[in-house]
Amino acid sequence: LRKTGEGYVAFENEKDYEAALKKHREHMGSRYVEVFESSSTEAAAVIARMQGKGTIHKSTGAVNKDSFVVRLRGVPYSADLREIETFMERAHPGCVCVCV
Repeated sequence: LRKTGEGYVAFENEKDYEAALKKHREHMGSRYVEVFESSSTEAAAVIARMQGKGTIHKSTGAVNKDSFVVRLRGVPYSADLREIETFMERAHPGCVCVCV
């Protein structure tokens, strides 16, 4: 399975979700990262599909039906959870799921 450079970040409230959307096209290292609206349903489906394939990294926390979720595209393949949490720092993510 090839790397995708995509990930999902869940937030517990709309304020943090809106702050995350403002990160659209900001740089992480030498790459700019696109941030899109998503849903807990979409994130859960991708996470389920990627489980067991060695390409998903999940932080503490969980995506649930009440989560506000963004999808990231363009995440550097070398990025780890800490780097993504740092990228989203001002938005206070509750859960980071990376499918890089």
